Amino acid sequence: MAINEKLKENYVPRTLFVGLGGTGSSVVQMLAAKCRGSETDNVSFVVLDTNVNDLEKVSSGQKLYAIQTSNTQSVGDYLNYDADALKNWFPKNPVLYDKTVSEGAGQVRAISRLAFNSTIKTGRISKLYEAIDELFRKDGKELKQALRVVLVATAAGGTGSGIVLPISMFIRNYINEKYPNTAVIVRGLLMLPEILDSVIKTEVEKDSLRRNAYATIKEINAFMMKGSGFFDIEPELQRYRNLHVDFSMPTTDELKSLDLLPFDFCFLSGSPSFTRSKRSTTAASGSMFVPPYPESKHQAFSVFALPLSAAHQGLGIAYWLVQRPSHKYTCLSGHHVKSYRSDSSASCPDPGPSSRWR
Repeated sequence: MAINEKLKENYVPRTLFVGLGGTGSSVVQMLAAKCRGSETDNVSFVVLDTNVNDLEKVSSGQKLYAIQTSNTQSVGDYLNYDADALKNWFPKNPVLYDKTVSEGAGQVRAISRLAFNSTIKTGRISKLYEAIDELFRKDGKELKQALRVVLVATAAGGTGSGIVLPISMFIRNYINEKYPNTAVIVRGLLMLPEILDSVIKTEVEKDSLRRNAYATIKEINAFMMKGSGFFDIEPELQRYRNLHVDFSMPTTDELKSLDLLPFDFCFLSGSPSFTRSKRSTTAASGSMFVPPYPESKHQAFSVFALPLSAAHQGLGIAYWLVQRPSHKYTCLSGHHVKSYRSDSSASCPDPGPSSRWR
């Protein structure tokens, strides 16, 4: 078989990669930089961040959609235009009100969510729509395979962990409404607080990161249980049946409620022996990209490169399996957390939703 014919077998299903926050955006930027020529024919890359300086560094010279979810206004200014946030879920903390949002979320997850609401309401989210629509305009043909969406963030910071849950449902809803005949598979890769241990020096800051991660995972777990129907069949959980996220609608004061399954699969990545942030982001981007060789029938994008033991779980989630002894991966599927290394310490907290969601 000729080389070019073999390369056709490496067809990459249409895939949307979305990086959230500084670390998530860096991972997606590295992934985009690894691609050459036709490897991006069916792929779109999007990064979102509140920190304007970090966003400029990531998006410079790259073929990706960059969305700044903030402006130079203060948190108090944002709240003046978001009555739902002010009344129902944003922390009653005047210390936060003078913070300039374009400087970043500062590990405050609610600030990222507030900025994301404003991004939707003002129409600045349109670049995300363009990235999705571009995948459907590639050749004008109907998608025969499910559209793949991959969201990357840390569970520990402010920007990524603050919007990874709502944006997953927001993207799924957009695809469901605009392209109702297209199936979509949403995967998430969340990096745990350990990856920042080498750059965070004080125990107070480390504890703050771990609290953010706990809240993020707890909320995702609750909505995955909701989306999987467990709140309807388990009597002790039926008090959570109305769990949902409210989104601001463009140019209006109306809200739209969503309670969709956020992820089909969500992976938690971290290891005490792998704590340099730069190394972790490089490994994360590498785990999602495998160069297509002529003699290989595997696809260029692995999504994700899991330990080999995952092949025996029957999850059907990896096209290319790579053993990484120093790194542990955990899969959150439905309401179960499955670890693929015996030394993994990741666990799933109680499923109850936090007070940020109603």
